[in-house]
Amino acid sequence: MKILAKHVANQLEERGFCVVFEDDLERCWPSREMTRSVRESSIQAFAESQDWDATILEGEFGTRAIFQKTETSGW
Repeated sequence: MKILAKHVANQLEERGFCVVFEDDLERCWPSREMTRSVRESSIQAFAESQDWDATILEGEFGTRAIFQKTETSGW
């Protein structure tokens, strides 16, 4: 999870958002081991712990999370 946090932080510095796709989400939050709602809550908690917002989208190619700086983070 530290590697993911570092990757997201780097992307946020460069472009203000970071899209994380199913393969990377699966490494930290395996869909076989948790319900969809628990998984989404865990991703949201991760984002909040880093002072980010997360939008989670379900699509034909799986889940993706879009991380952005929070309005109050001051970045």
